[in-house]
Amino acid sequence: MMNTILESKSAELSRFQDALDAARAKGPGPYDALFNAPPEGMSVHEINADKILTRVSPAHERLLGYPSERMTGQPASSFVILRESSEMAMSRKLSGSGALEPYVRAFLKADGSAVTLLLIDRRKLDAAGKVLGICTVLTPMPSPPATGTWTRPPGFPGTAGPGGSRASS
Repeated sequence: MMNTILESKSAELSRFQDALDAARAKGPGPYDALFNAPPEGMSVHEINADKILTRVSPAHERLLGYPSERMTGQPASSFVILRESSEMAMSRKLSGSGALEPYVRAFLKADGSAVTLLLIDRRKLDAAGKVLGICTVLTPMPSPPATGTWTRPPGFPGTAGPGGSRASS
């Protein structure tokens, strides 16, 4: 069931990326209007080839608690929990190699808490096909459905069984 929800959310993000691409083709006015007013629960940002946030939708404030003005001009990875992993992934994407698949990333909110977001990237290219940056559409990850109580498998630390020990809590 969770995979179906993720596929549905990914499809919504892809449709919005398609709408952004179509608006960009019409000119800066239509693109700016869509960029600044994404569908409810979504946001969008752009980074340049130096991995710096160059544009941030006002909707980021609802998701992360930071005003877009505070995020713009900052390294994109400075708002991510696993910064090194984020840096490596951005470098790969900016190099132009590999397909861009939906992914999940944990972000640090302004209040110090974390939020897990589902993201989809599109490379921004110049007329010659050189990567100029990345446009990212994001939304909060849906919570997994409650399926009951998790049972530790035999051997899992903290349980009795082969390789395991009963831990006192």
